[in-house]
Amino acid sequence: MNRALTLSRSAGFLSVVLWGIVMLGGLFHGITVSQAEDRKLAAPEITELLTGHTALGENRGRNTRQYFDASGATDYVERGGQVDPGKWRVDETANQYCSLWARGGWACYDITTDGESYFWVGEGYRSPFTMTDGRALKF
Repeated sequence: MNRALTLSRSAGFLSVVLWGIVMLGGLFHGITVSQAEDRKLAAPEITELLTGHTALGENRGRNTRQYFDASGATDYVERGGQVDPGKWRVDETANQYCSLWARGGWACYDITTDGESYFWVGEGYRSPFTMTDGRALKF
């Protein structure tokens, strides 16, 4: 009887371990699927998302904010820094957000969403951000 109880406990333990492995596998699978499910926004979606709104994000570990005016003007600021004015537009052909700053030429990025968050996506670059209404550059 003790041998049967021992086998029963062993089988129970093995079931728990196997269940844990299956759950971890599902978790890792979920991470992969989540990233694979990012959807690139189309040009009209980008225009609607950005126009008259402020993106709240992070750059090199610093909190950032960027306002997108309907005129094509944009203002970017990092926490503790000065406002950097620039220009923005949407590339209708490539379905990308593009910006122009005094320190360089036009740079364009995809904007993707996983259904909950947005991401600026460039070559080797993927940075999350959220949106808020209006011009909200103060921290």
